[in-house]
Amino acid sequence: MATELPEGIAVERDAPARSRCGLALAIALAGALIVGCGTSGPATAVPSGGPASSAPSGSFAPGTPRPAGAYALTLPTGWRSVPMGSDYVAAAARYEATSPRFAASLKGQLTGLPKSASSYAYDGSDATVKGGTLVALTVTEVALPAAVNLDAFSGEVGRQVSQVAEKTIPAERILTSSGPADRLVYEAPFDQTSGGTTVAAITQVLLVVPGRGYVLTFTTTPSRAPADGPVFAEIARSIVLTP
Repeated sequence: MATELPEGIAVERDAPARSRCGLALAIALAGALIVGCGTSGPATAVPSGGPASSAPSGSFAPGTPRPAGAYALTLPTGWRSVPMGSDYVAAAARYEATSPRFAASLKGQLTGLPKSASSYAYDGSDATVKGGTLVALTVTEVALPAAVNLDAFSGEVGRQVSQVAEKTIPAERILTSSGPADRLVYEAPFDQTSGGTTVAAITQVLLVVPGRGYVLTFTTTPSRAPADGPVFAEIARSIVLTP
């Protein structure tokens, strides 16, 4: 059964189609299996008082439909958001003169976004762009039956992730502005080159609200992970569900 998967690994080659084949399992959105079988400058303000999840940790959420994209995130200084359905090629082309590698990575990732993606953002600071590494966030959403809660959603995603990482990846329960969420942090191979296997550092934050699951997938390189991890945590904690 085909499953649409969120993508977000820092692709460092201008061969997006080939690299995407190695991304699928590495960022598997198992929620589909449950159902089917920005700008730079000051940080973007998030409205205060957003609705928090009323379901306690591990409780079942009633199946109330929610529209896609009904949330807000606070992005740090230097991060840029890309509107869904916009001119992705043009968005990437702006970096070709500064860093062709960064531009190719951004183009490959944007043009390969799954239909389930409702938000995309990346670190567009000068240092990151010139370094050529794409550090990004993709938010994907999936409709869930009423019987699927955070524990079930996280457990299924965790099983998929553990297969990719080839070891058990424990979920850490955290608190966001919209209630409890689970965080998975791991490394996964996504490409085989003449120099060896390229590895991505991935952080996924899973949130379940009535009838819908959210997966925030952050990607960077292992060398940058210690510095990027706190930034990812700050963004994830800021998610505010909107009416």
